[in-house]
This record gives sequence, C-alpha cells and structure tokens, in this order.
Amino acid sequence: MLVDAEKQKQVSFFEVFSWLWGYWKNLKISLIVLVVLTPVAIAFKSYMPIFLSKIFDEFAKKDISMILIKEQVLYFFIFGLIYFIFYIFIQNLRGITNFKLENNFRITAFNHIVTLGQNFFQRFKTGDITTRLIDDVGEHKLAWFACSGIFRFYEAVIRILTCLFFMFKLNISLSIVTILPLAILVYIYSRYSHIATDYSMKTQKAISKLNSFLTTTFDGIRIIKSYNQEKNQEKAFSEVVQNQLKREIDLVKITSVLKLSYSKISEITVILVFLFGGWLVIKGQLTIGALVAFNSYIFMLVWPMMDVGEFIVQGRKTGVSIHRIKELENFKPEVINIEKPLDIPEKINLEFKNLTYYFPNGNTAFKNISFTVKHAQTIAIAGSVGGSKSTLIKLIPRSIDAQEGEILLNGENLKNYDIGQLRQSIGFVTQIPALFSDTIKNNIIFGRENISEEEILRALKISQLEKDLSSFSDGLDTMIGQRGVKVSGGQKQRIAIARAIVKNPKILVLDDCTSALDAETEADLWKSLYDFIPDITVFLVTHRVSTLQKADKIILMERGEIIDIGTHKELALWSDYYRTLYL
Repeated sequence: MLVDAEKQKQVSFFEVFSWLWGYWKNLKISLIVLVVLTPVAIAFKSYMPIFLSKIFDEFAKKDISMILIKEQVLYFFIFGLIYFIFYIFIQNLRGITNFKLENNFRITAFNHIVTLGQNFFQRFKTGDITTRLIDDVGEHKLAWFACSGIFRFYEAVIRILTCLFFMFKLNISLSIVTILPLAILVYIYSRYSHIATDYSMKTQKAISKLNSFLTTTFDGIRIIKSYNQEKNQEKAFSEVVQNQLKREIDLVKITSVLKLSYSKISEITVILVFLFGGWLVIKGQLTIGALVAFNSYIFMLVWPMMDVGEFIVQGRKTGVSIHRIKELENFKPEVINIEKPLDIPEKINLEFKNLTYYFPNGNTAFKNISFTVKHAQTIAIAGSVGGSKSTLIKLIPRSIDAQEGEILLNGENLKNYDIGQLRQSIGFVTQIPALFSDTIKNNIIFGRENISEEEILRALKISQLEKDLSSFSDGLDTMIGQRGVKVSGGQKQRIAIARAIVKNPKILVLDDCTSALDAETEADLWKSLYDFIPDITVFLVTHRVSTLQKADKIILMERGEIIDIGTHKELALWSDYYRTLYL
C-alpha cells in the first residue's frame, strides 16, 4: 500500500539523478553541447579581470603605455563579446531543453496513468493528478531543475573554481580570507535546507487539495445551485485557499531566509576583500590592478555562490516533486496483456465461473458469481441498489479483473485474449454518459479512424438520435460543451449509445443507460439494434420491467450474490424477490 508522502523518507540527490537519467538519455546531444560549451564560455569570462588588472597597473606607472592599454581594452571587449555570444546560445538551449523535459515528464506520466484501472483513480483525486502533471513538473519546479538548475550549478562550480584559481595566483592570503565565509554557508545549507523539503511537500499537497476542490465544485455546480449551497461552498473554498496560502508563505519564508543568508555572507566577503586587500595595497604586497581584478572576481563569485545554495534548496523541492510523480509511476496496472495473446473469435460464448471481487478497501463486491452466456443472447442484470451489478459488468472489457475465479471465452480464460482486440469488440455505455467538450460527431467517432458517414448515420438511426438532429443548431457539428451540458439527459445517453455501436461491436454492455429515454424511444432502440446487428451479445443493467422482458436471461443479484436466474416470465412465477422489486 502507498502511505502518506510526508512519512516517506526524503528523496536523496542520488535518487533524483537516477530518475532524471531516463529522460536525459533522449536529449543527450543538447546536454553534451551544454557540458562542453559552459566551461568554454566561463573561461572567456574568467580571464577578463586579468585585462583590467593590467590596465590599472599600467595607469599606476609613471611611463604609461597607451598602446598596451588599448591592446588590453580591445582584448577585454573581444573576450566579453565572445562570452556574450556563447552565453546567449547556452541560455536559449537550456530554456528549450527545460520545455522538452517538461513535456517528456508529463507525457510519460500521462501515458502510464491511462493504463491504470479504477483503484488508481480511487487512490488519487482528479485535482491531485492534475497538480502533479502541471505544477510539479512545471517550468519553475522539476523541469527547471532538470536542466537549468543543474547546469547553473555546474556553471557555478566551474566559475568558482576558475575564479579561485586566478585569485590564488593574485594573492594567497586574500584568497584564504575569501574562502572562510564559504564554510559558514555550507554549514547553513547542510543544517537547514531539509526544512525546505518538508514545507515544499506540504505546499504541493495544499495545491493538490485546492485543485481537487475546484474540480469537484465545477463538476457539481448544478447540484450546488439546486440546493442553494453557494455560500457554504464559498466558505469551504476560502478555508482551502487560506490553507494553501499559509503553506506557500511558510515555504517562501524558509527559502527566503536561506537565500538571504547566502547573499548577506557574500556581501560580508566583499567587505573583507576591500578591508584586507586595501591593507595589502598600502603595505605594497598587492598592486592596485590585482585588487581591482580581485574585486571583479568577488562580484563574479556572488551569483555562483547563490546558485550553489539555490541548487541545494531547489534540489530538495525537486525531490518532493519527483516523489509525487514516482507515486503515479509506481502504481502498477491492475490489468495487463500476456506476451502472446489470442485473437478474439467471431462467435462469443462466455462462462462466468466462481468470480469474487474485493474493493481496494477490502470490502467484498460480489462472491462466487457463476452463470453462462451464449452467443447473441441478451443478459439483464437486475436487483436492488448496491448489489454490485455495475462492478460485475466491468469484468467483461477487463476494466477490472476478479481476484478469484475466471471468465471463459469459448473455453479459454479471458485473460489469454488480447486486451486491445477485446475492447474493440465491446461497446460500453456507462451509467453516467461520458461526453467531451467537442462536436456530436467527434463524440461518436471518439478518435477512431476509418468510420464512414454511412456508419455514423446507421448508429444515429439505431440509437434514435436521428430524429433529434434537426433540433441541433449545427447538426452533427454542434458543440455540446463540457460533459454535454448543452444536450438533454436522453440525448446524452443516445450519443453514448451511438458511440458504442458505430463500429458493430460483438458485445454491447449497457449500464442502466436508457433511464432517461421514454418507453417508446427505448422500444424503437431495441428493435433497431436487433434489426441492424442481429448477432450481438448484450449485457444490460436495468430496473425497467419493459427492458427486462426482452432479456433471454435475467441475473438477479442482492448484496453481491446471485439470488435467482431466469427469464422474466420464470422469475415472475417463482421468485418472491423478483416480484417484490419489479411486479
């Protein structure tokens, strides 16, 4: 089981780099260019103070050589121009690489998520998943650190070492005075930077909670308005926002303290250089030019020193984000394909054999379910609310797999067949139709290629949506809005049914999806369905007696167990439970 992220051990820098390595391999050319060009650019930058040193030392002489000064000034500008060109290129390449990595992080995580089953979506809320895929991997967090953050650290280390090399060449004692404050900075960051990790984790969890609240609120906005709950939602939202604000402020405080300590100690270092370096100049142990160069190196060190600190702080934050992404990646698919799966046969006979399924919380959904289904039969699953009827039919397309028992398709375990082919052979309509903010036509096609206009029109005819086309402003090209807000409940159900049958499925699974249709429309739907697709096997969850009468077999369930099996006439004669529910 997954445990609360705050109780997990902190992600080490080794784990951070191990995880990033899988993404760096795809961008190795860009990274190699950055590795090579960064020290080259710094070499030109780091030598520039030496030209200043020679210029000021020449001015300090009695016999000034203007030729030498002009020569050094020219070198200074040439080196500066070369550094500028290199650095602009490096900055652009870093930025481009950041965005490429961000896209790769997001696409890889998304591609994994869509393979996962319902247990995953019960564990993670939609808003939390969205936060991880947008905020955690974003430009200012994981994506920035993965390239710019690391290369700024790489650049900082090279610049510090290069500057120290020239500084020691200029004066050893002054260099030692400069290095001493660095030891204080190392202590501060090693001692307190882990606190930023804790605050960062709490901040990301608060952002996830805020996004989850927004998602559920907007999805249920009609219910909120119907029950006049706007004020209560405003109050609840204010509490969530205040919690997120507090976490953000706490994080800013700790990171600001760490960064401020770095910058202030850097300023103290500059003061020490001026005091001690000035004293050395007065004593004649250091030239004016060397002090000017030394001063330039100190200012060149300030930002690299801060970048080292930033790397440690951001590295801790990145560890949090990587941990949150790895939580998604480590969630294993519940349903997988075998290595050499079988092809789906033309005729389908199914046997449900001693099936038992447990919910993730350990509760039993159903137990020891057994029945058979012959080719082209219509099977109705009925019973009281909470009998796990919808859970049972999810086994057919393998949205979930039972922990015990098996489903046999023509004598072979259903798990031995190709999942892709199986699901292409099934038309599934859920209890609440899932529609997207797109046209009616695109909701029916749903990204599938090679669906002809003839097939679409036939699906419209079968689903009884054809008669409503004239009421849509743009016909099939009418935009229906998020979750189908621009169409009625019955139209939603018929669009979903048209999507399920447009490719002539071998099996049609309908989960109580005709509840919004009137009796006449539903009767026409069934007649058209069997006229156009006579060999289709149908599973349906329903409470309508008129629909149950059409079934070849009714599976009557109560609390996850089969109570009775028979036709409508048979159950009406000898099943007290059936008569109590439906007659």
